[in-house]
Amino acid sequence: MKKLRWGILGVAKINERLLPAFAKAANAEVVGIASRSLDKAKSAAQAAGIPRAFGSYDALLADPEIDAVYNPLPNTLHDEWTRKKFDEGKYKSSEIYGSPRDPALQKEYAEYLKKRLAEIQGNK
Repeated sequence: MKKLRWGILGVAKINERLLPAFAKAANAEVVGIASRSLDKAKSAAQAAGIPRAFGSYDALLADPEIDAVYNPLPNTLHDEWTRKKFDEGKYKSSEIYGSPRDPALQKEYAEYLKKRLAEIQGNK
């Protein structure tokens, strides 16, 4: 099975709890981390053994070598980044899926996730 290649939006403290799980996963790997500051991204990448650092969230989302994105940004930014890059063809994960204020977006997002996961796993 092909590993799902993850990127992380931000250098949040919660990443310290998340990264050990990725290290143990047989079907996933973290290949990139982004920050609004390239220096912060590089420092976080080096500390965690992540191969690529990005100086913007957009740059990480545009990378074709990243299949999925974990979003540990503040809750107030989850909706913005889900909407902003929904069509980038990336599976996105965050503590809050879509927008709790928009049931239509939640349904669309859930359908997109099912389709995208099937594509990534080769079940087109």
